[in-house]
Amino acid sequence: ATTRLPLFQQYAGGSPSTTPMMMELEQPMDMKDFHHEHQAMMNNIQHDTCWICYCCIAGFGLHTGCCDPIVAGHFKCGNICEGTSSQAECCGDEGCCHDISKICCLVNISSFPPGGGSNDGIPCLALCNMRCGGDSGDGGSTQYAEVVKETCLLYYLFCHGVGLSSPGSPCIMASSKVCCMRNTCTSDVKESDEDSGCCFELRKVCCCVSAAAFPPGGGRYDGIPMFACCGIKCGGESGEADSGSDSN
Repeated sequence: ATTRLPLFQQYAGGSPSTTPMMMELEQPMDMKDFHHEHQAMMNNIQHDTCWICYCCIAGFGLHTGCCDPIVAGHFKCGNICEGTSSQAECCGDEGCCHDISKICCLVNISSFPPGGGSNDGIPCLALCNMRCGGDSGDGGSTQYAEVVKETCLLYYLFCHGVGLSSPGSPCIMASSKVCCMRNTCTSDVKESDEDSGCCFELRKVCCCVSAAAFPPGGGRYDGIPMFACCGIKCGGESGEADSGSDSN
């Protein structure tokens, strides 16, 4: 027999800082899987939130873990796009600051200091895809490294450049980082299901948590209620996990 646990139970009882959202720097995963794991962490935060007020599709509350993490966010719009906000290493494999965007076949890349991270595919100089400097080969890869390395750079001059890439998956992608804050967005989205909900926006800053979800109540196990007041919740969650059995 096999049992499928709700998404948030993967990390129930654990600290959000031990989830893949913070481990990503050591073991990078593709952006779709990263967003899925980040959502699991956000669901765990929602379950530990004391909801001050929540009515149908939006509300706010307080979380006990003020600095764990300090800032986190996640949004999803059906099967169209999905994105996250999260903490990151200030000057690690992703460099100090970067801004990478891809719309169809057009790719814009900016980074500081010049050359970006140690293994992210961003050069110091490039012309007609002839690249110079940048990668040292040390350190781990990044989530956007594959897009950058597969881009034919028309030019890149120290901190900014433009290139062309395949219009395929992801059709739209963005990754930006300023010191210890990272934002990501992609059109390469995992299909919505009853556990995670269809459309939502979740935010946490210090101990303040806000959420919005549609349809009302969000997913079955995401910690978002239908109604809530002063920590008393009503609706929005399923009482127990789905379970199934495999018979030989």
